[in-house]
Amino acid sequence: MRKIVSLLTLLLLTTAAAWSQGKVSGTVRDQNGDPVPFATVNVKGTKVSVAADANASFAINAKAGDVLVITAVGYQALEVPVTNAATVSAVMTRAT
Repeated sequence: MRKIVSLLTLLLLTTAAAWSQGKVSGTVRDQNGDPVPFATVNVKGTKVSVAADANASFAINAKAGDVLVITAVGYQALEVPVTNAATVSAVMTRAT
């Protein structure tokens, strides 16, 4: 009986952790408002990473308080904190 209760508790905690992750979507643009296609978006300190599509749109599993690190060839890396909002708009600066 004790093993079953422990297993159910572990299952409940795992499910709660999975539900606490939210889906954050957004776009990556440069200073002129042009899309930055195929930028890499990573949740800082994790291995969770996605690439923006050809239209510079992305969707990633992240929660409020996480920081998104966005990189692209020819641009300076950008860190964007995740808030309670479900969308993020990132503006990158060209590297000099």
